[in-house]
Amino acid sequence: MTDVIRTIDLFAGAGGLSYGFALVDQGFEPIMAVEIEPAAARTFKRNFGGDVYTGPIELVERFPEADVIIGGPPCQGFSPLGRDRDDESRAEMNELWQQYLRAVHEVKPKAFVIENVPEFQRSAQFAQLLHLMESDPLLKEYAYGYGVLHAADYGVPQSRRRGIFIAVRGVDEVPWPPPATHG
Repeated sequence: MTDVIRTIDLFAGAGGLSYGFALVDQGFEPIMAVEIEPAAARTFKRNFGGDVYTGPIELVERFPEADVIIGGPPCQGFSPLGRDRDDESRAEMNELWQQYLRAVHEVKPKAFVIENVPEFQRSAQFAQLLHLMESDPLLKEYAYGYGVLHAADYGVPQSRRRGIFIAVRGVDEVPWPPPATHG
């Protein structure tokens, strides 16, 4: 029997990231998800059960204890496809990754994973994240690795590149990139 690895899925959508984690190890168990879109939140609830908060992440008062936090903060402000949004809307979306770090600070998980469009890793916000990883007392406890991975190399039947950031607490380094599972 696999030990349970309690996860919180932020900006969860319908649960694609949680599903991917479950495919790797059935021990991953989402104990909370946060999703602003009601239809996506209902789908997540149907697929995984657990506590699904439907609404803005800024209004979550408390996150439960968990081993891992996963999530993909909104990418519309970084993605070339989101360039048609007004500047104020894009700026607000581009700052939501800070709510992700609020959860990390509160929960202090063993690991966290941020998934986003490749452009996020070339943004001022990502540079700020890297600065915090080296200067914030809690975040300095995490080793991290990041880069752009091709989904097909990991068994996803699509040609899709995603920016991945992995941080693990209490280790010296995070091997990067993770070895491909499909050729």
